[in-house]
Amino acid sequence: MGGFDVGHLWKDGRVTPDEILAALDEQQREVALAQGPVVVYAGAGSGKTRAITHRIAYRALAGTLRPEQTLALTFTARAAGEMRSRLRTLGVEGVQARTFHAAALRQLTYFWPKHTRTELPRLSPSKARHLSVALRRNGLRDAPAVLQDVASEIEWAKVNQVSHEDYILRAKDRTVRSDLGADVIQQLYADYDEIKTNDGAMDFEDVLLLAKALLEEAPALLNELRAQYRSFVVDEYQDISAIQQQLLDIWIGDGEDICAVGDINQTIYSFAGADPKFFMDFPKKFPQALLLRLSTNYRSTPEIVHLANQINKRSGSALELHAVRPKGSAVQYQEFADEEDEASGVSDRIKVLTSSGVALDQIAVLYRTNAQSAALERSLASAGIPFAVRNGEGFFHHPKVREALRLLRAANRSAGEGEVPDRVREVLEVLGWRHESPPDALGAGRDEWEMLNALYRMSGSFDDFDALIQELEDRSQHSHAPLRNAVTLASLHSVKGMEWAHVFLVGANEGLIPISLAKEPAQIEEERRLFYVGITRAKESLTISWGNRSRQSSRFLREIGIGGEIKSASTVSLAVCKSCGKPLKNGVERKRSRCSECPLDVSEELFEALRAWRYDRAKIADVPAFVIFTDATLEAIAALRPKNNQELLTISGIGARKLEDYGVEVLAIVALNGAN
Repeated sequence: MGGFDVGHLWKDGRVTPDEILAALDEQQREVALAQGPVVVYAGAGSGKTRAITHRIAYRALAGTLRPEQTLALTFTARAAGEMRSRLRTLGVEGVQARTFHAAALRQLTYFWPKHTRTELPRLSPSKARHLSVALRRNGLRDAPAVLQDVASEIEWAKVNQVSHEDYILRAKDRTVRSDLGADVIQQLYADYDEIKTNDGAMDFEDVLLLAKALLEEAPALLNELRAQYRSFVVDEYQDISAIQQQLLDIWIGDGEDICAVGDINQTIYSFAGADPKFFMDFPKKFPQALLLRLSTNYRSTPEIVHLANQINKRSGSALELHAVRPKGSAVQYQEFADEEDEASGVSDRIKVLTSSGVALDQIAVLYRTNAQSAALERSLASAGIPFAVRNGEGFFHHPKVREALRLLRAANRSAGEGEVPDRVREVLEVLGWRHESPPDALGAGRDEWEMLNALYRMSGSFDDFDALIQELEDRSQHSHAPLRNAVTLASLHSVKGMEWAHVFLVGANEGLIPISLAKEPAQIEEERRLFYVGITRAKESLTISWGNRSRQSSRFLREIGIGGEIKSASTVSLAVCKSCGKPLKNGVERKRSRCSECPLDVSEELFEALRAWRYDRAKIADVPAFVIFTDATLEAIAALRPKNNQELLTISGIGARKLEDYGVEVLAIVALNGAN
């Protein structure tokens, strides 16, 4: 490739080409120096963004690439912004770093009026408005979950260029994200497009489809575009869809100046149309392509990297990560009685970390489904640990949970008998929830079922309906907006590209990882990649846990000898009744250390005195009462009547932090009301 005059690209004091190369490791330097078509297999934590930006900067300053003729494609606006920022720091301006949709929309905005002599359809930020009309036209409810799931199906169809007529045939080969039949979705798809088009609007998938169609039928415009862009860089190539690949082929034409960067092991969005075959087939498309690897992991300790490699090895991955950081702590594996114990164990461990000086925003708790956050939110709130739910509202602010809470309030005002879980079940069934009938589809409808199911499981920790309602009210009212310095709660799908010093990966149970709906080999392998993504978010420490009451540990762990019968993980033993020795079934029983058949000998006078003290304490601190102590913990105190700190610490729900905060006051109340 010929050189360009680049004297204008940097001033005195700016970084030079040699300095750019000097800042890279050997593998990254190969990426920067490579010419022609290049495919880079970049492992997690290997510095791929650094390699990409330094490649562009080096070539720009060396005169083998013009910044204004370079299109760098990413999959998120955040990634595009980061790329532009890094390039500016390296002294390079003018590179177009955009998402596929942003690049296509820019081209449409410029070329559409020139070619069609009409206005470009208005971009609709959401499918909800037009899809609601289509649902009502077909006599269906436009509930949020229904809207979301049908929209997902339409998006998948469009990015794969599946027409209304072909939808039923193509849908047979995949797991549909809606409980509605394929014939119903087909009709909704057709009606939605008709309603949207008549309204003069287009959606985000239309942006790609219209850009492709326009450039294919207007050679003059295409030539103008190809004269504009001569060099291409595509990040996260494993997530590219069929329509994006076709659009990229149109943009490039006969050109060969393209660098494709990705990681097959992080392909986790196939439900949205991502297809890793385009990345795997890159060498076939460009037989002369140079194949490079970024395998040095700078993020994680050797122990975490070793586990990631073990998980990947089972999938036949050709890319093995190499750790360069000093030896750290071993990956921790913990088995708990159930998700409540698991959440409590995570909270206790987080308190240990923060007491040693770890900042809250350096800690993350990751899970497979959004409903898993319920127990975690309860436990963290009770422990007084600030948290923020990434990319969404917390469990207690989910619309379906709010609707359930409204009905539970109404049920509490009317006369009712029976066990708390039975009464809750009756209310949830009004919302269409059936404990024995979870939806077969992966999507928002399944998420809602999981949310209500978590609410049902939570009710098993209460033997009083009033107490359940009060706790739900308290948690709903005290769910604050996300805080800057807070523990992150996040689903595995939402954390790609993120990292934290300390990561807790919870719910590593068969049925969650992999999810029970994953039946086909390809679906299981995507679940494995999702697990790998979670593991590789950790820098300093990683704790993986599961509850063994109803599910065994994930097959991905058992395959490498962790959990199950192959090799026991470090465990938290099942709690048993101190009176009869039977296993304790729920949170209430565990806090009392007694099963329901062996009731505590509670001093009512002491219990009421403790509740009055807790009320005053909560009012002063402006927190819900359960954050101080739950009723079950107060009952245990009133029954055991401890005389000193050691006896207090034997009570479930009281740890070192709460002993320090409230121990003196609690012991004084016990003494005033007659110690044992």
